[in-house]
Amino acid sequence: MAERGQIESQWIDISAKFPATLDTSKAEVDLEDGESPDAYGLGIELPGLLYKSDAPAGQVFDSIGDKTVPTNAPAEVTARYWHYFHNRLFGWDTGSVVVYFGAEGYDTTLVHQNNSGKLYADNGSDVSNITAICPFGNKTAIFKTDVLYVVDGASSNSAQFSSSFEGEEFGVSNRRNVISLAGTLYFVNSTGLYSLGDNGITEMSRPIRNDLGAFTDTQCTWLKADFNRKYLCLTDGTNTLGVVDLSDQVRILNYVNLNSGFRFTTPTFEGKNGETLIVDKVAFLYRNAGNKAWRIGVDIKINDDWKEEGARTFNDAEYGRIEFDITTVIGCKRWAMRINELSSDVYISSIQARVKQGNIRQYTAERG
Repeated sequence: MAERGQIESQWIDISAKFPATLDTSKAEVDLEDGESPDAYGLGIELPGLLYKSDAPAGQVFDSIGDKTVPTNAPAEVTARYWHYFHNRLFGWDTGSVVVYFGAEGYDTTLVHQNNSGKLYADNGSDVSNITAICPFGNKTAIFKTDVLYVVDGASSNSAQFSSSFEGEEFGVSNRRNVISLAGTLYFVNSTGLYSLGDNGITEMSRPIRNDLGAFTDTQCTWLKADFNRKYLCLTDGTNTLGVVDLSDQVRILNYVNLNSGFRFTTPTFEGKNGETLIVDKVAFLYRNAGNKAWRIGVDIKINDDWKEEGARTFNDAEYGRIEFDITTVIGCKRWAMRINELSSDVYISSIQARVKQGNIRQYTAERG
């Protein structure tokens, strides 16, 4: 939309797919709308809108809740835990390589259904001890620090099952960092967040592999979920530090810096044919649900340097479009913007930039 007297000026939509998923693995000029190299505190409940929000808290996975030690339980080696899932008791010890299981239907007494009553997690050379177990679908995962085993058909009433080796370097050290959601297993270890389903093991945290933050067991000590909305919640036991939205397309969201406020960063844009860019305004299409004056703070990136534009206050209109004049109007080869302050109850549906000179190459679809 060119303006009269400024033939080259044009408004460009630069962000409209919210909430944006974190991606620090791509070059910032290769990110698409809906991806961000740096963002935290984004609302997740209202797709298509950019707003500030607390993280979902998530719930614990009841199936691996601790049960009272059953009658006739084997002697404790180091620290034994008992769970009840697949309609039977399962027990494991941090000082053992064996998972005990009982007959179906008994939850307070360990009754052996067959001569064994034991699952051995050992590939022939692995003598390390069990660290966690977790049901998913009709299976059961048995973890060690560096190894994962899977019991296929663990929901069988006949209990004629045994564990099979799944893979090296997919273990966990923290028993609370495993969970099942919609029949898929999820777990967090020192190298990231993973899933195990019908298509094998997937590295969920691959887009942020070089900057994992909350998505390792260094910060995440209890993996929870919002089971209805299909959110994985990586927590420190009390506060949610990171979320993976599985409800539509997979989105990774950061809440570690929530106490520091709010941030959303656009992809970095460059001249379509390598020419110099000049951007002199940005604009926001918004809804102000609080019907009160609101603030937004903006920074601009010129090539590789961020410049503070400061925060400004706008009127109390419920719906509208506001323009934010940029003071740092400098020719550059690469340009980006970020929001580092946003009032509560303000919902942005689109961010635009006025390009005074040049022509922005937008996203990978135009980079072929």
